Amino acid sequence: MSLFSYPPRLLICTGRVLIAVAVSVCATLLLLVWTAARANGPRGASTLSQQLAKLLYTGDERTLARKLRELLYAVEPDRTLGKPRVLMPYLSIAPWGDGLCGAQAASLRHFGKRASALAPLEAAWLASLLRNSDAELRRAAHSQAADLPRMNAILAGMRPLPRSRRVALAKELQDWTPPVPPSAQ
Repeated sequence: MSLFSYPPRLLICTGRVLIAVAVSVCATLLLLVWTAARANGPRGASTLSQQLAKLLYTGDERTLARKLRELLYAVEPDRTLGKPRVLMPYLSIAPWGDGLCGAQAASLRHFGKRASALAPLEAAWLASLLRNSDAELRRAAHSQAADLPRMNAILAGMRPLPRSRRVALAKELQDWTPPVPPSAQ
């Protein structure tokens, strides 16, 4: 696929946007070269807007062409909406494992309540599923344990909560067990 097969609206933008695309493309290419040299193979490292573009437009194929299309589609939402407004549609359509799409559906399935009513540990667990939801659900079903390092990192990032509350939650997490996914019951 050539650069000229992309929608003109994405290509004919201000110089600032084209520079952002160039920086993102360079960073992605460096990441691909670096991760290709590693034994574990390539990892994600996508921005929130890139993840949204992947879910809406480009799909899951692991090719450089798909990654470049994803970068081009991600520029406009970043520029016009900003991260908080990009987060809302992402959370509405993101895969949460077990065939679920959206935070509301995942919250209702796993906790029987709306996402807005989740306790911080419940919200952190759901957020921890986003990296690899099906694998995390299998882990929860098999070992009845959450990914503690991942959940601690998420809790540490919950900035609206006072630091003392985040520290207390990290202690509570040691005894907390995730719900058993319905598919595992």
